[in-house]
Amino acid sequence: MFKSTGLIRRPEGVKGNIPFPYPANQLEEVAATLPAEYDTRLYGLVGTVKNQQECGSCWTFGTTVSMEGAVARANAGKFVTLSNQALVDCAWAIFQSRYGAHGCDGGSDTAAYHWIMDNGMPTQADYGDYLNKDGYCHIKNMTKLYTIKGFVDVVPNSVEALKVAVVNHGPLTVSVNVNELFNTTPTEFSMSKTGEYTIYIPSNPNALNHEVALVGYGEQDGETYWILKNSWGPEWGLDGYMHISSRNNVCGVATEPTYVVI
Repeated sequence: MFKSTGLIRRPEGVKGNIPFPYPANQLEEVAATLPAEYDTRLYGLVGTVKNQQECGSCWTFGTTVSMEGAVARANAGKFVTLSNQALVDCAWAIFQSRYGAHGCDGGSDTAAYHWIMDNGMPTQADYGDYLNKDGYCHIKNMTKLYTIKGFVDVVPNSVEALKVAVVNHGPLTVSVNVNELFNTTPTEFSMSKTGEYTIYIPSNPNALNHEVALVGYGEQDGETYWILKNSWGPEWGLDGYMHISSRNNVCGVATEPTYVVI
């Protein structure tokens, strides 16, 4: 598996246990009330940019961003940094097959969510710093665990649904397609190094291999762009973020977005 990614697609038929609360016939009406731009970072719902390094643990970073945002929303804006390493160490398929993750060899948002539902999520301060490798699960020693009721699948391929979800429930976890040669080939995703988002030819929106977080959206020249938080360190892209067009589901951002419910 190509490191610095690590997404293993969820098994077919696996869905969130909580329905998306906005009926299709109301989405356009709800979306029309939203601001032209929205950024969860401005409301204290997003932590610092992290670096997964060589470990294929993107699935822990995308989900942790969503989890941290939900915890902050539920606690009057009090932000708590949660432990990626706990997911790497503990949500293993070899131990409990229902989760389906493999530490630094990959995993999925659903694996992370189901593990958190069963066990709770420790803070980074309590569990320990990210190690860039598989470690021994010591979740039983934690003094504080944050639990969730479940997770929601946002309506796919809908700009309106993504906007509504990120404003009311974000940040979101999103899966994307990045080319394995992104370091040397100017693919849509790697071109974020220039800070540009005006790339309208999508890579395969169904060949998803990396998990990131959608933290907001903006508008430029009448076009909406998504603000994505990556896990490749603050030196990458726009201080660890990228702006990507909402047009044509570029890189698969809108294919299977999710968020947690506390």
